[in-house]
Amino acid sequence: MNLYQSLGALNKIKRKEIVLPIAKKEVVVTPLSVGDDIALKTAIISPVRLDAEIMKLLWTHTDFWKSEEEVNNEKIKVNTLAAKEDLLKTGGVYYKPKEQDFYKSISYFDKLVLIWAIYLITYGTLGKREIECDNEECKCKFTTDIDLEDTLHDDSLTLFDQDVPFNEYTVPITIDYGSGYILEFETRIPSMADYNRLMRLVPVSDLQNNLEKIGNQFSMEQLITLYTSKMSLYKKESPDVREETTNMQEILACLRDNVNLNAAEAFIREYVQIFSKYSVKFYKECECPNCHKTLTVGVDVELELFRKQLSNRG
Repeated sequence: MNLYQSLGALNKIKRKEIVLPIAKKEVVVTPLSVGDDIALKTAIISPVRLDAEIMKLLWTHTDFWKSEEEVNNEKIKVNTLAAKEDLLKTGGVYYKPKEQDFYKSISYFDKLVLIWAIYLITYGTLGKREIECDNEECKCKFTTDIDLEDTLHDDSLTLFDQDVPFNEYTVPITIDYGSGYILEFETRIPSMADYNRLMRLVPVSDLQNNLEKIGNQFSMEQLITLYTSKMSLYKKESPDVREETTNMQEILACLRDNVNLNAAEAFIREYVQIFSKYSVKFYKECECPNCHKTLTVGVDVELELFRKQLSNRG
C-alpha cells in the first residue's frame, strides 16, 4: 500500500454513519479534504456558486446504504471486491447515487444534517463564541466552546412520518382572496435541487440584500415560491375551472407582483403549522457564569460553514 492509499484508508476510518430524517435514508459521510476547502474558497464570491459547490461536496462525501434485497430489486451493480465483501458480511452495501438524483432525493432539512455531520468529522468544533445572557437583570457576556457533538439533542431531528417519500408529499393551503376567488398553493418540503433552482432565479444582489436586512437569503415571496409546487386561482363556485402554474419563475413573479401581503402572511402561518415540526434544530445549552441561568445557543451549520471559509480565506 502506498502513501496515497494509506491516507485514503485513514480517511475512511473517520467516516460517520447517520440517518437523514426526512429522506429516511441511512448514509455514511467522510471528512472534507484540502481540495474541497480550496473549492469552497473559490466559490465564496457568489452565494449561488457557493450553494452549488456545497451540494457537490455533499454528494461527493455521502454514500447511501442499501440492503441486499434493495440491491437485487434495484439491480445496483456491486463491482468492487470490498463492496462484495460488505454485502456478504453485513447484508448490505454503501453506494453513491447519480448526482442529480441525489439532489432531488435529499430535502433541505437533510442537507443541514449532512453539513453538520461532515463539519463534525472534519473540524469537530465551531471554536469559541461570545454569548450574552438574556436575563434582563444580568446581561453577562462570556465565551464558550461549541463542540458539534454537543449541538445534537433528542428534539433536534424529527423523522418524516408520512407513507410516501417527502418529494411526493404535498399539502394544499387555500387562501380566501376576496371577490369570490380562492388562491390555492400545493405545498411541499423543498429538496436541495429546489433550493438551488430558486437561488438561480434570484439576482445575487437581492440575495445579499436579504441577508443584510432580514438575516435570510430569501424574502417572503421567495420562501413561498420555494415551498410551493403548484399555484392556482379559481372562483369559489367553479373550483374545477382554474388558472394554475407549476413553473417556479412564474410562481415567483405572481407572488412578487400580484399577491397581497395579507395572503402571503396567511400562507406562512399555515405552512409553519404544517411543516415546522420537521425543521432541524442544532443548539448548545450552556450556563451563565453570573446568574447561572441555562441558555440555549442556536447553531446555523450552513452559516457556520460559510464563516469558516471567510475566516480561512486568503
